Formats: sequence, C-alpha cells, structure tokens
Amino acid sequence: MILTALQSSDSTAEKPLDVRLLTILQSADRMEEGKLRTTYAGRSRLCGNITRSSRLVTLSEALMAAANDIFGSFNGAAERFGSRADLTGAFFNSFGSRPRAVKTLPEQLADKLVEQIIRGQHVPGQRLHEMRLAEHFEVSRGPVREALRLLEREGLVVMLPHRGASVAKLTEKRLKDVFSVRSALMAICAEEVAGLRSKSIQAILDEGTKKLFEASDRGDVDEYIVVAYQLSMYLPEASENDIARAILFSLGRQTLSLTRRVYESRKHRQEWSNNWRDIVEAIRVGKPAAAANAVHNLISGIKAAALDEFEREEKQATPRNRDQRHRTSERRDVR
Repeated sequence: MILTALQSSDSTAEKPLDVRLLTILQSADRMEEGKLRTTYAGRSRLCGNITRSSRLVTLSEALMAAANDIFGSFNGAAERFGSRADLTGAFFNSFGSRPRAVKTLPEQLADKLVEQIIRGQHVPGQRLHEMRLAEHFEVSRGPVREALRLLEREGLVVMLPHRGASVAKLTEKRLKDVFSVRSALMAICAEEVAGLRSKSIQAILDEGTKKLFEASDRGDVDEYIVVAYQLSMYLPEASENDIARAILFSLGRQTLSLTRRVYESRKHRQEWSNNWRDIVEAIRVGKPAAAANAVHNLISGIKAAALDEFEREEKQATPRNRDQRHRTSERRDVR
C-alpha cells in the first residue's frame, strides 16, 4: 500500500521530503500520528537514532526515522553486512521483508538491554531493577517489566518470585546444548540453500564472506562478530526457514556475551573465516552434504573455544571472588 502511495505522490513532489513522507504515510494509513510520535520519542532515548533531548521528537524527525526503517537509507542502499553505525542495532537488523517496521516500546527496551548484556554492562547473575531501568530510559515501569518478560522467554533473563529479574547465567550444559542445536539447524539451512543454486543468494554470501575476512585482517573484533552473526542469520533467511531463523536468532544472542571474547583471537577468526568460506563454496557448487559438514566444523570450533573460555573464567572465579563480584553487581547502577 505504501509503495502504491509513493507511485501516486507526484502532486507532492515539490514539497520537502518529510512533508511528502507525511502525505504518503497518511494516504497509506500506515499508522496514527500520535503512535508514530510516541514510538520514535522512545527510540530517541533508547537507540540514539534521533538526537536525545528532554522533549518529544518532532513529527518531521519521527517521519524521517520511520522512513529509514521502512524504505532504507536515503543515502543509498543499506549494506547487508557490517555494524552500520555501531554494535547497537547489529543484532536486530533483518534481511528482506520485515513483519513490521516499527517496534513497540517494550521491544525497543528489550533490544537495548540485550546490547548492554552483550557488552558486559550487565553481568550474569546481576539484578535488573525495574525502577532504575525505568529512570535510566525515562519510561514508566510497565514497558520495562514487559521488556524483561520478553527476555525471560528468550532465556536471557531470569524472573524469580519476590526477587525480580536478573541476567541469566550460562552453564556448561546449556552452552553445549545451545551449540548443538545451532549446529543442527544451521546445517539444515545450509543444505537447503545449496539445493537452490541461486546466483543472487550466492552474491550475498560472497559479500558477507569478503567482509568477514576484511574485519579479521583489520583486527576489528566488533565488526567481525557482527558480520559472522549476520551471515549465520542469512542462511535461514535465504532458505526461507522461519522456524530455524527464530530459534537461531534467540540462541545466538544467548551466547554472544561469552563468544565475543573468543573472537578476539586472530587464530580463531582466521579458522572460522575459512570455515565460512568452505560453507559458501559448497553452496556455490550445489553440494548440500558438504555445506552441512562445513557448518558442523564451524560450530564445533566455536563451541570448543567457548567452553574453554567458560572453564577458564569459572576457575578464575573462586568462591570469594564470585561473592565479591555478586555484591558489586548488586550495587552497580544502571549505566
């Protein structure tokens, strides 16, 4: 409907872009002005996509942000791989069509909390106080509570009666289970993509693999993590396996706070980049079994490194240190 409105918007061509967008969105009945204003006022505080201030963003600013979500950047087609501006949105960008362009406030809060967990701003076992989070994000407690519930369903947050929410702690068994499931699902998707023999899909995979090697060679760990994650999410996207995509999306985010540390090893990055190249080459020549085997090799390597890192951290965290770390996390204010 929006595209139809765009095609019939010649009468507004002489108006400023934001005014034209308002006309287009109104004619398409995309959303109510008030809802748009509220949604992007929240986004200005959460993601920094709009300059932060104490006032609500203007409708003009909100429309420009909405248009970027719906139509992509006005400075050209957005790149499929890479962190774009920073790590914040890297794990929430989808490829192709989106179920909806505008997220609810609890969903935006949940995304921001995921980023903070990945960055280590909230450590495993740390309490997540609703009131402090609400004050930090300048919202009421209701959306914060709903955001925590969303993350609980994803396994990133634990909600206990009379104790509130805290960041979930990974265990050795959970790590093994997560990587086993990821390996199986990604292998299925790789097999399906290999059977498609699609030139357009192959071009996208080549682009991602190229950027993966470039980030590794530069020593840009954050960028490498982003591209690797996006590549892993593109396999279910390309295979049109929505069930695998939803599960892989959640499982990948659960382990990122740990696996981002093992990506700091240049040796690991080079090895896993080569694994990705093997996956992409097997897809290119239409060999599903070889593609699946390459996926298993990739995930097996990451799993072994993550378990080694987990064991190392557990050994360093003596009972006394763990108690001290827990007390520190309890006192830590929301940043």
